[in-house]
Amino acid sequence: MIFPLLMILLMKANYKQIITGTIFLSLLTVLYVFVTSSSFSQTEWFSTFNYASLFIIGALIAKHREEIKNYIKGMRGRNKRLLLGVGLVLFIYGHPSFAVRVLFSNFNTFFYGVVLDSWTIAIGAVIIVSISISTIRISKILRTCFISYLGKISYSLYLTHLVVLASLIHLLHDYVSILTISLVAVIASFVVASEQSC
Repeated sequence: MIFPLLMILLMKANYKQIITGTIFLSLLTVLYVFVTSSSFSQTEWFSTFNYASLFIIGALIAKHREEIKNYIKGMRGRNKRLLLGVGLVLFIYGHPSFAVRVLFSNFNTFFYGVVLDSWTIAIGAVIIVSISISTIRISKILRTCFISYLGKISYSLYLTHLVVLASLIHLLHDYVSILTISLVAVIASFVVASEQSC
């Protein structure tokens, strides 16, 4: 129910207002958890607002993709590669909450770490997506049949892989090793996701 309202706001506001609003929305969730000392299991309403902020950032990229493409196309090749490297590092290793916990021992609330980490990973994803849609060579790779197929089934794969894995473990754990079950689960997950995506 919240996403149609967010899309209306996205269409009306400029990108500076949207970015400021998304940061404010995430900070509001952190403030709520801090003031109320709420427990966190990633299913609470305040988690939805934090993740909605990240959804809005993705929609913002879609809205301004032509401006982003033109900006990145105007960059020098070395700067593009450096920016892509930064994006990959943030996306893959984007867990600054670990360093913050080491430096500040009283930073032990899990939710704060999730917000910090999710924003770091989101910034990395924004950079990767922006470079990908702006670079002909990367765009060609992303348009290959296999990558297109992965894109087509990705949501179904996300929704079904755990069910497939848990079912196979339950059915086969007395008969074969967990490694064999895992390999069968990968194949079966792709089959199930492909059927769901047709």
